[in-house]
Amino acid sequence: YFILKIYKEGDLKWYVLSGIFIGLGFGMGYLTAIILPFFLLAHFMRKDLSKEKKKILIGFGLAVFLILLFIYLNFTAFNRQFGHVIFTVASFFGAHITFTEIDALSQVRSNYFYFKETLSFLWHNSPIFFISGILGFLMILFSKKEKFFFFFFIGFPFLYLSFITFLFTGVENRYILPAVPFFIIATSYFVVIFSDAFLKNKLSYLIKRESKIFNNLIMVLLVLFFVSYSFYVSVSYSLKLRKNDTRVQAVNWIYANVAENSKIILWDEYTEINEDKESVLFLR
Repeated sequence: YFILKIYKEGDLKWYVLSGIFIGLGFGMGYLTAIILPFFLLAHFMRKDLSKEKKKILIGFGLAVFLILLFIYLNFTAFNRQFGHVIFTVASFFGAHITFTEIDALSQVRSNYFYFKETLSFLWHNSPIFFISGILGFLMILFSKKEKFFFFFFIGFPFLYLSFITFLFTGVENRYILPAVPFFIIATSYFVVIFSDAFLKNKLSYLIKRESKIFNNLIMVLLVLFFVSYSFYVSVSYSLKLRKNDTRVQAVNWIYANVAENSKIILWDEYTEINEDKESVLFLR
């Protein structure tokens, strides 16, 4: 919001607020730093920059100062997270640089693998939203809207996805969540344009009828179609979560039936067994 205000109005308070909140956001999560390019973009895409030099220096300086302060206050966490970055970037160019202990080559896969993982997560989240979202982004890109808005709207999710894909040593499903709302908005844009440009006109012509009720019905059916897959997946997953966890059942069976001092081979890193069977039975 503050960045958009910089582009629209350019008051000093928006520069200061943007810098402060980007810095504070970095203290909560390092990925907030990817907003910095759009902070600069909002400034340099303004028409009158002759009297704005001090504002950008103050705002950007505040952001950088707070970012460096948080890095200094918790350098261990920063090193653990971004020590991987040096390794990942170096590996992209065929070099091997170990910056932290956990940067062993066996634990870091190729960038191509993580790129496929990111696309896979987006696809499985909803193929409908993924495809229509891409089409919506393309429509926004070639629309006649203000350039900054589609640079920000399209640039942020793809910069974010590129960031987690190429600079992280592991990608999880939850990492894509900040990009999902942008895909949903792009999908909505695609639905509106597609409905107005094709369905309403063509179907109204075919059935020789055009009315507000008919147009609203078409929109409702489209919305139901686009959310149907996500609804089905969410409900199916919720039903699975209601079932008993077989791992817990297996552990309980071991406690009840396996003799003390027995040797158990456990091949599941997320399942734990208390070695003292007597204490488990006592607590029950």
